Amino acid sequence: MKHHLNLGLCVKGAARARRLSVVTNVASYLLFLYGELPVAALTKIIAEFLRLPYFYYTEAWDMVWLAAFFIIASFMSLLIWLPH
Repeated sequence: MKHHLNLGLCVKGAARARRLSVVTNVASYLLFLYGELPVAALTKIIAEFLRLPYFYYTEAWDMVWLAAFFIIASFMSLLIWLPH
């Protein structure tokens, strides 16, 4: 079943956002290694949101759920970190 979602991006735009998400994700891991957990979590959230349009267009629903998992996990790490 084809799902047609209007995400405001064409296929090229979604692919461009996915490529940008790769760079953002690497930055997130580097920030995590340097101990900047809140900034790393926010960067990871941005990276995963950038990937979603491409996954919708390619109908990679397993990857949509994986991105959702990482978004939720990053929010949870922020909630755990914030009281400190």
